[in-house]
Amino acid sequence: MSGNADEMIASLEMQLGTLKSQIDAIKKNREANDPEILQKQIDDLKKKIKDQEAHIRAIHKSREEQNCNYQDTAVTATFQFHKDADVKLGVTT
Repeated sequence: MSGNADEMIASLEMQLGTLKSQIDAIKKNREANDPEILQKQIDDLKKKIKDQEAHIRAIHKSREEQNCNYQDTAVTATFQFHKDADVKLGVTT
């Protein structure tokens, strides 16, 4: 999963960079074009950027949750093993 997630994140970040570049190009050519049309294009691109950023955050969050779940499972399995084996665990600090 992490390989696919890494590839997806890289792809989304590349698309994000492209979208930001498009906004910059539109802003530079604003004087020569209709400001209302350009503003709509900018607004659409900004929405796409927010969507891409949210998607990237969701992927990162999903990966973190999966990592936590794996760790929780390992701890639970270790505790369950010791409990079934009737071994008392002590905690030292």
